Amino acid sequence: MRIRRTFALLFIFALLLSSSTYRLVIAQEDSHYFAETGHTVSGKFLQYWQMHGGLAQFGYPISEELQEISPLDGRIYTVQYFERAEFELHPENQPPYNVLLSQLGTVRYKEKYPIGAGAQAPDPIRSLFFHQTGKHIGGIFRDYWEQHGGLAQQGYPISEEFNEVSDVNGRTYLVQYFERSVLEYHPENNPPYNVLLSPLGQLRYDEIGQPVPPPHYNPTHLIASDVYATGGSYTFHTVIAAGHYLLWQRSDHDIYGYDLNSGTEFPIAISLSEKWPPLSDGQYVAWLQASDTNPDMQQLHVYNLVNGDEHILFEGAAIAGADSQIILYALDSGLLYYQIHGYGPIHALRLSSEQETTIIKSGTDLVVSDGSLIWFEQPRPDDPDNFNHLRVRKIGSSDDSIIAKDNFNFNGYNAYGDSVAWCYLNPGPEAQGVYLYNITTNQNQRISTDDAAAPLISGNKVVWTSWQEDKALGQWRSTIMMYDIGTQKTSSVVVPDGSIVAAMAIISPGTLLYVKYGSDAYVEVFSVSLSWVV
Repeated sequence: MRIRRTFALLFIFALLLSSSTYRLVIAQEDSHYFAETGHTVSGKFLQYWQMHGGLAQFGYPISEELQEISPLDGRIYTVQYFERAEFELHPENQPPYNVLLSQLGTVRYKEKYPIGAGAQAPDPIRSLFFHQTGKHIGGIFRDYWEQHGGLAQQGYPISEEFNEVSDVNGRTYLVQYFERSVLEYHPENNPPYNVLLSPLGQLRYDEIGQPVPPPHYNPTHLIASDVYATGGSYTFHTVIAAGHYLLWQRSDHDIYGYDLNSGTEFPIAISLSEKWPPLSDGQYVAWLQASDTNPDMQQLHVYNLVNGDEHILFEGAAIAGADSQIILYALDSGLLYYQIHGYGPIHALRLSSEQETTIIKSGTDLVVSDGSLIWFEQPRPDDPDNFNHLRVRKIGSSDDSIIAKDNFNFNGYNAYGDSVAWCYLNPGPEAQGVYLYNITTNQNQRISTDDAAAPLISGNKVVWTSWQEDKALGQWRSTIMMYDIGTQKTSSVVVPDGSIVAAMAIISPGTLLYVKYGSDAYVEVFSVSLSWVV
């Protein structure tokens, strides 16, 4: 049974630390049992506890080590709860960053104040501004922050100072929230006990009860290694799925296909000429290639997956920088969607007859998905708001619907039936996340608030790549998240391990194709089932 402690008089606990009757000598131990709460701290967690403030900073342990899913990034960590903190083990990091503090301040602030706390004001004394969060620290809270580990221990400020009724004793205190802590001002106490930490570890542990165990993940299946990350790092077009085929490049010269039915890889285009990423509809493969005779000119190559025939559809388009540069967007049901020089009209070319039709007067970044055309349109001259537009049109229709209009650009979109999953490009916390648009009702629903990219949708599953910044290390990582439209629950799809992963395509039946990035320009390609219960 969990041991609970009373925090109404936190300063009494702090005063005990200075008493000559209390001594804690554990510097040489690999583990230490705390009779006060009945829990043991061991190994790297004990080392961290000893070196970063011990009892005064973190309090007693209130759990053993356990596995927990982070509510911020969906990854699984080995954690241990203390009265005023939660330790996370990060074996992928080098010391001293292999143990980090969970962002309990961030979690609690979002839960208590989803639109921000009211009546906030910074302390003007020695005020220090943090552009990372747009908040300040000053006065006695800044003194405490600087004397107790600063950024590594407390994190960035995520609020200004404001008055809050304590969840522990019902009294009102001046507080300030940080990523990993909440500072409380106690004027009734003499320094240095006039600033105390809120018992975030205990509050969080009491709230959630036994932490949610990690889900059972279906095993992933490695399909291919050393696949070329076309278009540079972290692109979302590295692997193309069409029918029962996958397409990728082994370098910027070679294109390969992969038959999901037989599990075999086969060459499509092998030559020394530079090639652009291929497209496919499951019958044809199309790609642009530098001419063998004139490397400054593009050729459009078409390959038939049924009989293996390859031919050049046309030659003569100038490469990068020229007005006639061609951009290929999609290949669907024998129609190749393309554009000249990246903006303006978008055309559809029927490969069998070479008949061309202009389908969109102005736009860019076209996606063809499950019978819908989705594209991004820059502000029109007659638009008084001067907004970017995200538009959708059913194939065969002439009527467009506006999914969203804003000052932001868009970072991926995909359709299934009457639903479009989409997200903004770097909009900031107020608008980031995945949105679900219904073509029939013309309504948007925000289904996540993370830093999302390139959402996919199939059936009742929405999948996307979620990015997280480790500010302590100055690094970015990603995981793959899934939202079940029926249950309205969100979960991680693959076991998070600190690497960079990206969702590529949902392939039938209910299987996700994703890639894991290495340290160079190559990736591993995996598949994993989406059929496990969320």
